[in-house]
Amino acid sequence: MLANDTTSGAELVPPATGLPVLDVLLTSLVAIAVTGVGLLVLYAKVRPHLESLRRDARAASENSRVAREEVKNTHPTNLRVDLDGMRAQIDSLVASSARLESLHDETAKDVRGIRAEMGQMRGEDREHRERIGGLEARLDRHVKAAREYGPRIRALEARSDERQ
Repeated sequence: MLANDTTSGAELVPPATGLPVLDVLLTSLVAIAVTGVGLLVLYAKVRPHLESLRRDARAASENSRVAREEVKNTHPTNLRVDLDGMRAQIDSLVASSARLESLHDETAKDVRGIRAEMGQMRGEDREHRERIGGLEARLDRHVKAAREYGPRIRALEARSDERQ
């Protein structure tokens, strides 16, 4: 060992038993003891973090197991293949939806046109009913007049027949 350690300011003095083998052995035991104490202190400081890491590793393992069970297929196809198939079906549905929207717009336009035509026809129907009402009134007047003039006409015809 060094007689002067300038880094820590403490002076290290090797044991002096007079037996070089025993001095080396004692120095080695002291070094092992100091290292062991240092490792124990280090372990005491690191232990809570190790426990936290163990808990996190167990939780991650459990989460991984749960996720594996969730995505595990019970049928022969691969999950990725299934998802790709679903994506293709969704794309097809989106396209169909766009076509249906277009048809809906066309149908709505047609319905608006039909409503406009029906409104026009209702107006024409009102006009026809008014005209028919006017013609019925005229016809009633003619019938009434024919009833009033009928006997006179027959009388005139009878006189005309007598003169001849």
